[in-house]
Amino acid sequence: MHARTRLDQSQYLPSLARCAMALDGGEDWVTSVRAALQIVGDATGVSRAWIFQTLSRGDDHVLQDHIFEYAPNPRWAQLHRKKFRLFRSTLDDPSYRHLVEGRIRGQPAAFVTDRIDPGFLREDQESQSILSMLTAPIMVGGEWWGTLGLDDCERAIQWSPDDTAYLQTAAGLISGAIHRQHRTALARQVTVIERFTGSGMWELVLAPPRLWCSDSLFTMLGYPPPYAQMNVRRLVRHLDRDDQSRVMTAVRACLDGTSPGFRMDCHAHRLNGTPVWLELITDTVNANETTGRPGRLAGLVLEASERKARELELGQAALTDTLTGLPNRRAFQKHASRAVTDRSADTAVLMVDIDHFKQINDSLGHAAGDEALRALARMLRAALRDTDLVARMGGEEFAILLAENVAEAYDVAERIRQAVASTIMRVTDLSGQPQDLSLTVSLGLAAQHPTDGQETLDVLLSRADRALYSAKRAGRNRVCVDQGAPDPADGTTR
Repeated sequence: MHARTRLDQSQYLPSLARCAMALDGGEDWVTSVRAALQIVGDATGVSRAWIFQTLSRGDDHVLQDHIFEYAPNPRWAQLHRKKFRLFRSTLDDPSYRHLVEGRIRGQPAAFVTDRIDPGFLREDQESQSILSMLTAPIMVGGEWWGTLGLDDCERAIQWSPDDTAYLQTAAGLISGAIHRQHRTALARQVTVIERFTGSGMWELVLAPPRLWCSDSLFTMLGYPPPYAQMNVRRLVRHLDRDDQSRVMTAVRACLDGTSPGFRMDCHAHRLNGTPVWLELITDTVNANETTGRPGRLAGLVLEASERKARELELGQAALTDTLTGLPNRRAFQKHASRAVTDRSADTAVLMVDIDHFKQINDSLGHAAGDEALRALARMLRAALRDTDLVARMGGEEFAILLAENVAEAYDVAERIRQAVASTIMRVTDLSGQPQDLSLTVSLGLAAQHPTDGQETLDVLLSRADRALYSAKRAGRNRVCVDQGAPDPADGTTR
């Protein structure tokens, strides 16, 4: 049995002040913690002061690493010992399990080795020549991050409440430094991610409600960072009304645990009213295992205006004929399908085909044929209203959608036919010489009235196509109406 001693506590307050300064002013948190550990060790005069970091724990074990140590006498140094590098301790021994459970709850522990009941804990103390030990958990974010400990291998110290309070205060200061390091590291990560992705970040803690937004997000929305008055309602109001509804529906699905997150594009406006496209990427965090409801939501906001412009450009390119600049077959079918299924107005389709186009290509060359196609496209545009739709369907064939009855559509078709036939265009032949070229076109017309039976666009196109072939067979350079529709010129069918 060793004689009991008490520590000189006169240096506690000054040493805590020095610890606080070291931990607050150091550029490197590792260096700062080492300095604080030395201050604590010198103030208490123990054989060694140490910190174990808790790496993981399970129901039957805890994995720790001996990361910091201050031992003035090298005889008592243990940091170099392999035994304490990434060591896994089982919780089979009741006394050690009780110790670990106390640390998880943030409770300090004081020991005098010869007073510990025989078992794993006492044997472990004796194997390290420890006569007395005092420990305080380092709690970061409410979790057991690690343990700050004092070992004395020469004195059986009778630890007092003041000793315990001192070590707990030092552990709290170290905890604050680690927490600040976490926040600093997170801020750096946020900065790096935002720089490389052009994004802003946000996090919504649900209980109690608290919203955090990164400086980049404030800047993206036109606010000077940081903006103290930002809240969820104000953030959502930057979205267009329809997108507000979509986002809130998705958020509610996250909050009730039915969705793990969402990703969507939204149209929004900055503080000064300028429009901007935003891509929202949202995830749930710390979901409850029973209810599935999250503890918080977090997300990225990326400015998507350039991407949306590229998508629009690509979308338009996919719907545009590159030679003539007219809509292509795909665009015609997309827009005309809606008009055909709308039974509120008359609808007519004209199919237009250049007569003897192959001869133009064979005699003057494909470049001349391309010039002829472009010239016809310009004439068709000039003959139609802005509300009419004209498209190149492929080759020398064009389609026109009109909101006209059959008689009105026939008049439009005749004007087009006459305008083309009376125009002489200048093209370049195979030898590079300019040549005058006259064109004629054949047109097929099919129309439907709101009182007619429902027809699809494919049916209407097929009818117009049949009428076009009728015009070709009848000698070209004419308009024919689909069989069954009366010819307004003479009352017959063409």
